[in-house]
Amino acid sequence: HRGDPRFRSVSGRAEATTLGDRSVDAIVCGQAFHWFEPVATRREFARILKPGGLVALIWNNRATGGDAFHAGYEALLRQYCPEYVRISAGYANPEQVRAFFAPATFQHARFENSQTLDLGGLLGRLLSSSYVPQSGPDNEALRRGVEALFRQHADDGRMRMRYDTELFFGKLE
Repeated sequence: HRGDPRFRSVSGRAEATTLGDRSVDAIVCGQAFHWFEPVATRREFARILKPGGLVALIWNNRATGGDAFHAGYEALLRQYCPEYVRISAGYANPEQVRAFFAPATFQHARFENSQTLDLGGLLGRLLSSSYVPQSGPDNEALRRGVEALFRQHADDGRMRMRYDTELFFGKLE
């Protein structure tokens, strides 16, 4: 938070953070690790971590079924988002995580999680996903479909989006 004197923002990326050697106690990646180049990122994380430092990789994996709303939402993404299947296949991929931590080991935990959204929140959540077309007929059809799905399944103007939160954490040494 900018108002906290302990907060410092730097311009960098996972593969080149600009942080000093052995300068951080822990690294947390929320919902982004699948975008990183894993070999260069591991090298950078090992460089900036203090001895005994931890890395945590976290994903909120949206439910893709179990009820009509979640199944319908998944069907709309598959129909109107050509990049959806390819991009989402990289989320919380155990083989990639194992390779990243190797030769060290890591721990894995899974938690149920949910997000309660009104229509504006649901559309905002949808449009913030990198695989959603930003404009054009597929974007318009997807929005109309999600709005109809919301109207059909919302309870008192709100919808509960279910997730499994997956946490992978360990040391790189």
